[in-house]
Amino acid sequence: MLPAAVGLCLLLSHLVHVKAECVLHHQGVTGYVQKADILIGGVFPLHLNPGAEPETFRTPPSSHSCQWFSFRSFRWILAFLFAVEEVNGTPEVLTNLTLGAAVMDSCSDAKVALGGASWLLSGGPRGPLSYRCWGPPPLLSAVLGDAGEDSALSLASILGLHNYPQVSYFTPPAKLSNHFLFPSTLSVAPTVSSQAKGLARLLQVFGWSWVGVLSQETSASTLGQTFREELQAIGACLAFWEHIPSSVKDVNSVTGIIRQSTAKVVVVFSLEAYLNPVLLELARNGDSKDRIWISANAWSTSARLVGPWLSHFLRGSLGLVLRNGAAPGFSKFVFGLNPSQFNNHPLILEFWEEAFSCQWPPDGKPSSLLPSNNVYNEFSTASVKVSSVTNAALHATSPNNMSLSNSTFTSPSPSSAKTLCTGLEDAASLQIFSDINDLRVTYNVYKAVKMVAKALHDMATCQIMNRSLDIGHCVDIQHFQPWQLFYYLKKVRLKGNIGDDLYFDSLGNAPVIYDIINWQEDLRGKISWVQVGLYESGAVMGQDLFINKSGIRWGDHFDQMLLTVFIAQRTSGQIMLGTNNRETPLIRANNCVLSFILLTALTFSFLCPLLFLAAPGKLICFIQQVAFGVTFTFCISCLLAKTVIVVLAFRASHPAYVSTQGKLSVATEMFAILSSSAGLLFCIFSPKVYIILLHPQLNTRAVVSGHQKRQTINNIQVVTPPGRTNSREHK
Repeated sequence: MLPAAVGLCLLLSHLVHVKAECVLHHQGVTGYVQKADILIGGVFPLHLNPGAEPETFRTPPSSHSCQWFSFRSFRWILAFLFAVEEVNGTPEVLTNLTLGAAVMDSCSDAKVALGGASWLLSGGPRGPLSYRCWGPPPLLSAVLGDAGEDSALSLASILGLHNYPQVSYFTPPAKLSNHFLFPSTLSVAPTVSSQAKGLARLLQVFGWSWVGVLSQETSASTLGQTFREELQAIGACLAFWEHIPSSVKDVNSVTGIIRQSTAKVVVVFSLEAYLNPVLLELARNGDSKDRIWISANAWSTSARLVGPWLSHFLRGSLGLVLRNGAAPGFSKFVFGLNPSQFNNHPLILEFWEEAFSCQWPPDGKPSSLLPSNNVYNEFSTASVKVSSVTNAALHATSPNNMSLSNSTFTSPSPSSAKTLCTGLEDAASLQIFSDINDLRVTYNVYKAVKMVAKALHDMATCQIMNRSLDIGHCVDIQHFQPWQLFYYLKKVRLKGNIGDDLYFDSLGNAPVIYDIINWQEDLRGKISWVQVGLYESGAVMGQDLFINKSGIRWGDHFDQMLLTVFIAQRTSGQIMLGTNNRETPLIRANNCVLSFILLTALTFSFLCPLLFLAAPGKLICFIQQVAFGVTFTFCISCLLAKTVIVVLAFRASHPAYVSTQGKLSVATEMFAILSSSAGLLFCIFSPKVYIILLHPQLNTRAVVSGHQKRQTINNIQVVTPPGRTNSREHK
């Protein structure tokens, strides 16, 4: 029986090599494999390619060129390798067995991810999709990935055919919830619907009902489509809905629509590779409005977007991100990185060049940490070539070093002044690792490996009911089938490093809690992500969202706008307070009708700065000056009718808003309006509010008229003046 099976495998392999149309052509797959008894695969977008043109399906697929090295994805890979190393360092998890890592670079492209999946299943570039036919390779247990929606779906279409578990560490596509088409998919990341609801609740709590939306042009916009339904549910309206093009040559049309829009809030669903050109163009050529950018998990904590050109532009933004996790020992693992640790694998060497801005000697021939089997030797030939040219990723924050041509981002020319890499550089000194303890998607990767390892442990120790597997004995851990592991993986349950419960529900999803972060800029211009809230997707309405509004820092003009609305609301609350107490002596003695007119005029004065946030134009500039002039003159007229003394306050409130030029004059005038109005409001009405709210015992005719002198504030005795009687007491 065994020779027959081997012969069938050889025959299939021969047929695949003979018929050209059956051959899986090499798609530039980059891989790194550790030899072990059992393999766990991971597919990551280590390189990004925002300039890829869509395939026409009329000609063979074009060769794929990856443009940017993603440090964020590299951190995910490090977490993947660290978790595998941690499992192997715990002998009781897999007794007498070792777990290996197989890393594939999808290059944020569906067809490359498909090629990576076929490599994982067949063990080579041209083999049939049957892992068993390639000699005695390690057993493939499960595959993690991918971050891109298209590539995740392409993985599922292949892995599902063979029932290999696929665990998503990034927001999974909505289509993966169809377990009839994709029967072996699981996710430790939040679903599309939970993230869309969280973003809608964020808009709702701030009262933002006029918003713009940017979504990726590919099928990654599924999240955006779900978000549209949530917007309708909260009664919000769309100012615009634009797709971010995959080709950078169409960026100007999108940025033009954004600049013309009156929406102050923009929600974005896109990977940073596609969003970066749009933001750079807006930051480089300016935007007439200060906007608040609301980010989904795809780019909320992307280090690529916090460079000098974008940090000031994006400050004040809010993001809905995965809860921060913990992986003890991970920072030590990262800071101890060294090329020799990975036998000078090309991926590590490329990272070294990008991170330290150096280049390896041209005659260097790095070896690959790959098994000696001939099948795996082909992996090394497909590995990415180490370039001596620093990738454009490090230069994307400076428009002078980035050119947009032929729909691709081109790297700058190699610098002759670039130093040679020695391998002795200190990874702990890298700025890209300064936030190494900020583990969100990174923690998802880590805990996904731990859950797969726990499932392997349960299967090896025969801990879960095996009768449902339709077998009469425990599973042989060295000869298990992928569908058997999938059964155990669905039943796995353990505690995470932050006390979270790790398990999959009946739909194959893990429970999720989001952090709400605010992009804040310090005095040095450095951006940091500060947690200002929490959103729990499974909680009831009203208890699902917590926001610390006082901890949020907005942009300059947005701060003044919120201050304007805040003070206007407080002024309206003084109006309501006076209306409810209009029959009291204090209000009647101060001419309540005139006071209400003054408060109404002050409310409109506080709202005048909002006009300065509109796009400049002849009409709007005319209204800006006239509106405040009329309302403030009305305020002064009311005050003159009450007392002549307030004229002195008016003269003292004139700002020194006249020698400034350009954009500073707008800020000065807005400040002058707010300060003068606030000064009048505080000086005139704060004593009245003080008495009404804190000392109502003083709100009597005797005290207001001055006939009764106040002896003490806290304990006052009202004495009837001699010769006068209280007529009410005799009634």
